[in-house]
Amino acid sequence: MAGKRVGVGIVGTGRRGYELGAIIARLHDGLDLEIRALCNRTPIRMQKARDGLQAIYEGKGVSPHITLYENYADLIRDPQVGLVMVTTSSYAHREPTVLALRAGKRVYVDKPLAHNLEDSLAIYREQLRTNNPVIMSFTRRFEKPWTTTWDLLRQGGIGELKMILVRDVIPYHTLFQTYARKIEWSGGVLSEKMSHIFDVFNWFARDEPKKVTAFGGQAVF
Repeated sequence: MAGKRVGVGIVGTGRRGYELGAIIARLHDGLDLEIRALCNRTPIRMQKARDGLQAIYEGKGVSPHITLYENYADLIRDPQVGLVMVTTSSYAHREPTVLALRAGKRVYVDKPLAHNLEDSLAIYREQLRTNNPVIMSFTRRFEKPWTTTWDLLRQGGIGELKMILVRDVIPYHTLFQTYARKIEWSGGVLSEKMSHIFDVFNWFARDEPKKVTAFGGQAVF
């Protein structure tokens, strides 16, 4: 089966990139995916990520070769990589994503798609031009409370949808002390966290909005 596996290259091996890589490694027996390459601007971080991933793989009785790249373009060119996962900070999504789309690789981009409208549209237009759809990570679609509510709605168990009201508590200790603390890096809280909720609105309404208005504020304790 190993010969049939899709090689995965992860661009950005911080907390999120490593967590997703570790999940792929732990699910090795049931997935047609295998980590083959890592890229990070800080070499020590991708070295530590490789050590951790190799330890997980060794526990599964396998030892795939994981190549380290300091340049994401080299990772994308690697013939062993069929799926490129972009898990950098939001402001660094555009360039590796567009390059991977043009290279014909399958591309996973961690949410949000980008930190501003310009970069988001660039990625969106490139996937249309190349006919190569981007895989987006909206975890709400796989979490039990949300899928149960969706099933109840779809089956008519709670009646017809009239309004959606969502309250969300944002984890200060993990969000505002990392790259998300600067709006020019993350796009702000609405981009970074509420992108989940925007997707839920589209999902539950089974449509896209015709008009959007908003108001709000921010309180940090």
